[in-house]
Amino acid sequence: MEEIVLVPGGSISGRCTVCRDVTNHLILTIPEKKPMRVQCGRCKDEHNYKVPPPSKAERDRVAAERLKKKTLAADCEQWAELRPSMIEAKAKDYSMDGLFKKKDLIKHPLFGLGLVQRRTGSRKIEILFEDGCKVMRCQ
Repeated sequence: MEEIVLVPGGSISGRCTVCRDVTNHLILTIPEKKPMRVQCGRCKDEHNYKVPPPSKAERDRVAAERLKKKTLAADCEQWAELRPSMIEAKAKDYSMDGLFKKKDLIKHPLFGLGLVQRRTGSRKIEILFEDGCKVMRCQ
């Protein structure tokens, strides 16, 4: 991705304090590599630069990341509570062709020890591993 070089006299998108809308602005001053004073291209008002609000897609992306982090933290906490009661010798080896039910202990070659949480589809199960829940194929 190309880096945008900001120079006085250049153009930048920002929120106009008079128009109350996101418009193109003429950059007037740039102390420390970010615009300070700008002139609105629509109403010609000079004001301090206001960063435009994030788009709906950006807000949704940030919200999804927060939810994912929160869910991962809850999964890790649940794993820490359940781990002392898990006996590794009783774990079944994971296989895509295997039959598993809720609360079965699974030993996966990559993810390690896991506990079946629920069936998520006709041939899928959700397994809680140390690094979070994973949906995996089964019989």
